[in-house]
This record gives sequence, C-alpha cells and structure tokens, in this order.
Amino acid sequence: MEADNYIYKNGNISVDGSLIKIGSASYSVASIGSTTILKAVDPAQIWLAFFGGIIVLVGFGFYVIPGIIFAFIWYKLAKKAPWYKYTVLIKNSSGDHPALEKADLTAATQLHQAIERAISAR
Repeated sequence: MEADNYIYKNGNISVDGSLIKIGSASYSVASIGSTTILKAVDPAQIWLAFFGGIIVLVGFGFYVIPGIIFAFIWYKLAKKAPWYKYTVLIKNSSGDHPALEKADLTAATQLHQAIERAISAR
C-alpha cells in the first residue's frame, strides 16, 4: 500500500480501498457488511462515582470543610475522566468484531467514516 492510497491513517490504524489494519489485525473491506459505533459507560467511572460519593459523605461526617474539599476534588476528577468508551464494530458474515475501543468520540467517528467510505468505494 502506498501512502497516497490511504483513506485514513493514524498511528497503527490505516484504511485503504481493500484493507483495514488496526494494530496487528487486518480486515478485508470486501468481507465487511457494515460498521457501527457503540457507546458504553466506562465501568471505572461507575466506581469513581460510587467511592467518590462515599468519601464526600465521610468528609461531611467529620466537618463541613473537609467534605467540601473532598467534593471539589471528586468533581474535578469525575469531570476530567472520560465517562464513555466508544467501540467501532465491524460487522461481517462471521459476526461483529470490535475493531477499536477509545474514549475519544472524534477518533472513533473518523475511523467509522473511513471504513464506510472504503465500503462504498468497493
């Protein structure tokens, strides 16, 4: 594959008219029926919310000021961390294959659109 023939290339992910390479996995564009993006809550965020709530309640149990400080720290951590994971699924006759899982919706959308362009160009 020449660099000019890529529909999408980012790091170890590349899509051209006949082949999709993601890391060490390769998928033939001819065998792909469709692609989709799944959105799921990151389980780590559920634990962060649960334990953050407990820490805030414990902080308020001692004094108001530590509770406010714990609530502020918990809020900043929860706001900064990604709450969702986006999975790009490649669907073919043998089932659904998770091609990429990212917390970044933009990267997942770019790959999804590149695969759709490759499928429509075949």
